[in-house]
Amino acid sequence: MIESYERLMAFIQKHLPDPFYLEGDQRISPRERMFREVISNILIHREYLNHYPAKLVIESDRVFTENANRPHGYGVITPTNFSPFPKNPVIARFFREIGRADELGSGVRNLFKYYHAFSDAPPELIEGDIFKIVVDVSKIARQVTPQATPQDERIKRILAFCEEPRSREEIQKFTGLKDRKYFRRNILNPLVEKGLLLLTIPEKPNSPNQKYYSKKNNGKIIPHFTPRVTPQATPQAPPQVTPQAGEKIEGLNEELKQLLEIIKINPGIQVKDIPALLANRSLKTIERQLKVLKEKSLIERRGSRKTGGYYLKEN
Repeated sequence: MIESYERLMAFIQKHLPDPFYLEGDQRISPRERMFREVISNILIHREYLNHYPAKLVIESDRVFTENANRPHGYGVITPTNFSPFPKNPVIARFFREIGRADELGSGVRNLFKYYHAFSDAPPELIEGDIFKIVVDVSKIARQVTPQATPQDERIKRILAFCEEPRSREEIQKFTGLKDRKYFRRNILNPLVEKGLLLLTIPEKPNSPNQKYYSKKNNGKIIPHFTPRVTPQATPQAPPQVTPQAGEKIEGLNEELKQLLEIIKINPGIQVKDIPALLANRSLKTIERQLKVLKEKSLIERRGSRKTGGYYLKEN
């Protein structure tokens, strides 16, 4: 949970400018004051029995979050109508003790105190079965005027090349760079950290079978994280299956096609590693679907019971 907090704060710091702001004669960080509360809300007040994935999305003119919730009421929350209510008091107390949160209710007050640094419009807090926070950042968006650079053009070419999953070796060869260490540190890792390249095996970033692919998301920057204490994972959706010559995928539903694609881009994958790549699908369901694919002679299992994995079956 601490790691999730730090990764989300780092994501905000990387992608959202921090406007100049004076409180009295002291400069403070409104970005830190506001989004510390937003991220704490995601982790502290989440309904962990609900499988709805937590979201934090940065768009060109707003930042919004969605989080599973056990509502104490319904509707828009304002400083005048809200009453603090501890939904996970043990987690809230732990965050206060380690200095990641203040007293109960401080989040709403800080959001409405510092929002003027980002916009003339106040934030929206909407309580329901899904708790939503929307922070307008149009004021700083107007101040940012990015200019294209050769590095930007290189990134565009890499992302276009990676619309199909590619290995590190394939991407490095495509860029023409010879130094593997330089390529990984200055090209590949930053693209992954920014969420521009996704991992086919996100829970094993150093897997020898790892591949990377880009995802079109309508201009949104979407972080992919899995809070360690949540019962569900934020899924990394596999690319859609594109039938190739000789492939026998007729009669398969979308779930079976997704599973087939996972095996296609991760040859030798073990069944225990598959649930992390598929949203809201239990291990028991995956085992049943693997059996269907085997019966249709689309896949086969190779190797020992302990270390073996699944492969596409050769025609």
